Amino acid sequence: MSTQQENKLVDVIVVGAGLAGLSAALTLNEQGFSYKIVEASNHAGGKVSTVEGKQSYFEKGAQFINPDMTNMVRSLEEPERHAYLIDLLVNTLGDQAAQYLDSYESIWVDHPSFGGGFNASIHLGGLPHAADLLREPFENVVFASSELAESFPSFMEGAVHAGKAAANRIMQR
Repeated sequence: MSTQQENKLVDVIVVGAGLAGLSAALTLNEQGFSYKIVEASNHAGGKVSTVEGKQSYFEKGAQFINPDMTNMVRSLEEPERHAYLIDLLVNTLGDQAAQYLDSYESIWVDHPSFGGGFNASIHLGGLPHAADLLREPFENVVFASSELAESFPSFMEGAVHAGKAAANRIMQR
């Protein structure tokens, strides 16, 4: 690629090739805007990635544990909870999962920055309407993620909707 091609100005730089970023790029492309996607990892799709385990495949990205199981695991004392979760990992990934070097536990449903529940929301600095603030363009920057989606928040469909909405906001500027 020539230096001239590398330095070509584009209308929009999309940071992140997750579902929201890819959706934004598709929307921009459909409307004739030029864009460049910048991704830190070695694959597109963001948190959506399939890994082969010992006995099955599993998704590295967002996972939902049904509320009954979540409440059961939460009710266990820390040593029992830890052992139970390691057993789940070993059953999925194989014996190597038990040979971890370190672990850190955070019960995110109780964390003030995530809003709790089984469907996380963003509470930046304790602000209950942080997502509304982050959706609004700041100069030429617009954020998009499944957590910021106005429809289907915290689901893959939400990321797609958020990407389209962010692209539309930036195209209006």
